[in-house]
Amino acid sequence: MPEDKPVEAYAEPRSRTISNTNKLTVQAVFNDVLSGNDNYYIRVNGTPQPGNVVQVSATDKTTKSYTVQVGDSTDDIEDFFNTDAGGFYTVSAGVIPQVSFLAGIQIIENKNTPSINLSGYQHINTYAVRRWRIIVGSDVKAGNIFYFEDQH
Repeated sequence: MPEDKPVEAYAEPRSRTISNTNKLTVQAVFNDVLSGNDNYYIRVNGTPQPGNVVQVSATDKTTKSYTVQVGDSTDDIEDFFNTDAGGFYTVSAGVIPQVSFLAGIQIIENKNTPSINLSGYQHINTYAVRRWRIIVGSDVKAGNIFYFEDQH
């Protein structure tokens, strides 16, 4: 570092991304025929994780997608899809709803306290520069960012 330049070093916790590994079972369960339409229940089994995506589509219906948030249950997901009269997912006679599941990702906010310190300052006359030993603290998580001047 040039000797006449002030030095700034700091750390931020930021966030990290993890891929979900769970698997929800999503089914369109036929119930009955009413007024020329087929009534299905969209059923979800398993333990939802934030970032999971469940999607249901059928001919002549708008595709619906649900992204699981913190605290959501399988009941929340089912309630989102089973909104037609009688609490069903209703389609034209003979149409079979298509269901899909994507495990997705979670963005986890880091709650740690990363630190970075400069020590061992040395003035080097020959080159008119300064040198430090950079020490990163022990509270480190994926996604933390450490800055030294305009570099990270």
